[in-house]
Amino acid sequence: DHRDLHSFHQRRSYDLPTHGGARITLQTTTETDCATFWYMAADSSGVYYANLETDPDQIEFRSASNPGDVVVLYTGTLAFSLTTFALDESYIYWGNVVTNHIYRLPKTGGTPTLLANTDTGLSDVVLWGGLLFWLDDSGLWKCNDLDCSAPSQESTTAGRWLRSTEWGLFWAEQSSPQHIRHYFCWMGVCDDYVFYTAPSGWTIYNAALGQCVNGSECVFW
Repeated sequence: DHRDLHSFHQRRSYDLPTHGGARITLQTTTETDCATFWYMAADSSGVYYANLETDPDQIEFRSASNPGDVVVLYTGTLAFSLTTFALDESYIYWGNVVTNHIYRLPKTGGTPTLLANTDTGLSDVVLWGGLLFWLDDSGLWKCNDLDCSAPSQESTTAGRWLRSTEWGLFWAEQSSPQHIRHYFCWMGVCDDYVFYTAPSGWTIYNAALGQCVNGSECVFW
């Protein structure tokens, strides 16, 4: 299984196989065009990102097999108000945190489809179990990724840094003290609970699932 790790660091875009190997510099940018790679998301097909240096803005794609070539998927106004892209086999999903709208765009390109109007405070959009989830000021919501006309509220606990993992969803609850919450489903029943409570005065900025040294799954923040 050959997959690539894409990163944007010190105004350079890199391509690196996840199993190790040579790093390829895809593009070097400067202070005048440092908004070339934003909201990046990658899968086995390649990397998808917003280029905010073009006029108008663009959603672009670089394939894993030929990462040096740029394919333009969409041209239009995006600005610095999007969530990180979420990907499935056929579509790119994202939210606009200013308009509180969620969109879907075919990976082959085209015109974005407005999927949902959320409550205020939209912060993150992810996919899990073939469903679309998001956080806003009212909590955690989900809907079918093809028809989002009747979303359902899964939790009344709002927050940020919503992350989709094999073991469910994690997000940081902006409480005092702050918590990491875990949402999962078992035998058809879904619920969320406090996974971790931070010491008083701490701020949780992110949460992600990864593999620990002993081979088990661990949450990092």
